[in-house]
Amino acid sequence: MSTVFLPKVTLIDLGPGAQIVIYGFRAVAFGQTKCGCLAKVFERSFGRYQGGEALRVLKDLTNSIGHKGLRKFKVAPTRCKHLTQDEASLLSALSAAQDEDPDRAQAHLSWLLARPPTEYEETLVFDMVEYFSIQGLEINTPENGAQFSTIGSGKTTMAPVTSQVGNA
Repeated sequence: MSTVFLPKVTLIDLGPGAQIVIYGFRAVAFGQTKCGCLAKVFERSFGRYQGGEALRVLKDLTNSIGHKGLRKFKVAPTRCKHLTQDEASLLSALSAAQDEDPDRAQAHLSWLLARPPTEYEETLVFDMVEYFSIQGLEINTPENGAQFSTIGSGKTTMAPVTSQVGNA
């Protein structure tokens, strides 16, 4: 049976950095930005002032991908522990930026947007990872997150159907 979720990896496997990114991204994509829980997660993770700024950057990045990108972006429901390929690519773009690899970050952004990223979009990615790096939060991907996980169990549970955001 085909699934939109990546096999053998969950957000739990990838650690807190990836969890915060994806939780925030999904909340913004589904229009849940007024939820106090979202602001609280960012405030606890980055501090009162920095948390608000980190959330603003993530909102801008999410809106740019969703409204200015040329393809639909598959997003799992907010509380889902599984990842879509698109969400994994977002983590890969951020992880590349955190590794100070702008070419790899740009390549992932280009795929996500189905066009070359603007300078502003690239800046958002590098600004986003700055908040994570200051707090010592690594943004792991399915490729580099094995140290957190029990990856390889091969068991995937059925989760709710994903939604798509974007222009295409």
